[in-house]
Amino acid sequence: MGQICAAAIGVFYQRGYHGATLRDIAEVVGIRAASIYNYFPTKEALLHHVMMETLSKLRQQIDTTLAATPDDPTERIAAFVMEHIRFHIEHAQEAAVADNELRALSADKRVSVVALRDSYEEILRDLLHQGVQKGVFAEADIKLTGLAILTMCTSVAVWYRPDGPMSKTDIATAYTRLVLHMIGAVEVQQAGVRET
Repeated sequence: MGQICAAAIGVFYQRGYHGATLRDIAEVVGIRAASIYNYFPTKEALLHHVMMETLSKLRQQIDTTLAATPDDPTERIAAFVMEHIRFHIEHAQEAAVADNELRALSADKRVSVVALRDSYEEILRDLLHQGVQKGVFAEADIKLTGLAILTMCTSVAVWYRPDGPMSKTDIATAYTRLVLHMIGAVEVQQAGVRET
């Protein structure tokens, strides 16, 4: 099943959900298209599985990162942003599929993906709210700020190239610094993000 999912990610990424066929995915794996039905009853079920797995993996990585981060709003936002960007760089194709193919799902399948995505976004909103409440972030519309941060940080998956001039750590650090300035964090240097 893992090979089928990996192939599906690549094919969905390259051709989009509607341009991809189960035959295309089967060719990448080296099996007959009918064999995929042993695991997934439809192409949509395969897309749904890929999206849920991707978002679950992202959520798990963020939960693990935040569990190991001190209870300081600036440190926690910095850790969230760093991990979000790392994930989107290291899993660029699957992140792009999860981010871009939501409309391809039927309403009943979309509900679970949206619920998982929304619970992830709520983590960031909670971190922003805590920082505002403690007076270390500027007052702002929490929902709008969260969407701005996620949109900015998620876009890294679109343009990042491993052979580019900046490493993934350099990019994550630069974006984290931008986010901390954007939210008016008063202790940027204490968040482990050095000013240049």
